[in-house]
Amino acid sequence: MVIWMRSLTRSSRKNKPANWKRQIFEMTETWTVKKLLNWSETHLKEKGIDAPRSDIEVMLAEILQTGRMGVYLNYDKILTPAELSRYKEFILRRRENEPVQYIIGKAFFYGRTFAVHKGCFIPRFSSEALIDVFLKKKKEEGIGTSIIEIGGGSGCIGLTLALERDDIMVDIIERSPEASALIRKNMKAHGLAERATLIEGDFFTLSPQKSYDAVICNPPYIVPGDPHLEAQVRDFEPAEALYGGSDGLDFYRRLKDKLSVWAKGSWIFLEIGYNQAKAVQEIFQPAEVEIEKDLSGVQRVAYFYRP
Repeated sequence: MVIWMRSLTRSSRKNKPANWKRQIFEMTETWTVKKLLNWSETHLKEKGIDAPRSDIEVMLAEILQTGRMGVYLNYDKILTPAELSRYKEFILRRRENEPVQYIIGKAFFYGRTFAVHKGCFIPRFSSEALIDVFLKKKKEEGIGTSIIEIGGGSGCIGLTLALERDDIMVDIIERSPEASALIRKNMKAHGLAERATLIEGDFFTLSPQKSYDAVICNPPYIVPGDPHLEAQVRDFEPAEALYGGSDGLDFYRRLKDKLSVWAKGSWIFLEIGYNQAKAVQEIFQPAEVEIEKDLSGVQRVAYFYRP
């Protein structure tokens, strides 16, 4: 999970006029895609949503059942009343800082689409570094094909590994019933029922039923009160998927104690916070923990081999 994102000014939810939901575009007007795109950008900026253009493109693409490029290819299309009504609901939710992924019910990760909804951690672009680093090390070190992901959320990380390499078999541990339902949905949508297995339960109380060649995880690592955390993350995403204790490192400490059971002769790949590389290296001593940066140049992945 990435936490050094741009700050948003939270739109006020107090002292709203009784007709606040009607203070939006008139449904009786003729609205082209271009007109609605430009109006929406101005409207969301006025409501304190920073740089909303990409979110608007995603919402319009969902309404029009096209890609973001298709939004511009349909610039002069007049939206139907049904399309306008649905889009109005999207805008009302987005201006309250609700993440666009929850609004449209999907998130994009490593070039693919995964179902998401409230109660599930939203996949981040920064987490794609976990995929890149794993695939690189798999090739360099000859890492085997049996993988376990801890805390799957939507399942996007483990399922992406299986989609990228057709020899990989992945088990995904998830304790949240809401997230588990999403993982099943995404497994089915991507045709991975034969190569992906959901294990429902708490990793820290379970015992492995087999050995694994690699353990991969994007744990909760945010420090409560971190000033870099966006309001849309803080107010909508599940706290247990975000916060890692007073210093953000609780999960890593607990994980170290469990590796003797889960990781014998295994590679470990972990996402880390932007300022946690040194601390994570110290936690897993005497292992030689290597650090890789994401595409934004932020130290994002810690990995090591545990004999």
